[in-house]
Amino acid sequence: MKRHLIIILISISILISLIFTGFPIEFSDMFTERIARFVISILVIIIFFFLFKLSKKINSKILRIAFIILIVLTALPYTLICIYNISTAFSNNYSRWKDISILEKKDGKKIAYQVLESGSIYNYRYRKIIYENKSIRISVNCDIGNQTGWSETKVN
Repeated sequence: MKRHLIIILISISILISLIFTGFPIEFSDMFTERIARFVISILVIIIFFFLFKLSKKINSKILRIAFIILIVLTALPYTLICIYNISTAFSNNYSRWKDISILEKKDGKKIAYQVLESGSIYNYRYRKIIYENKSIRISVNCDIGNQTGWSETKVN
């Protein structure tokens, strides 16, 4: 039973942290990104199914109910994200994050300032770039706060 609790807690912790940091991998090719979003959405559904099965193996009724509630509360935002990703992945109205500018420090740290246009709604975010090449970028959401010491390069 302890093993089930530890697996559930670690999985929920990772899933909750991914909600706040965002999925770290971005693809420059739209087709690859659509496939990746679809596969990741299916993978998340499978993970929650696995967590529900594990929670039913917990012996204590109070702990089982508490963990099922925790899993459901974590699954709610992911359900909305998965519905959005799967529905937009194969539509003509596919919106994706676009770089507005790249902020760079002298020590080589880079941050991408991005926008997502979805109809008349605009979302903005900063992403700390960990790795980048022509086809893939690994980055996480960040808050840069004070922008002194950063040089800005506009992106078309």
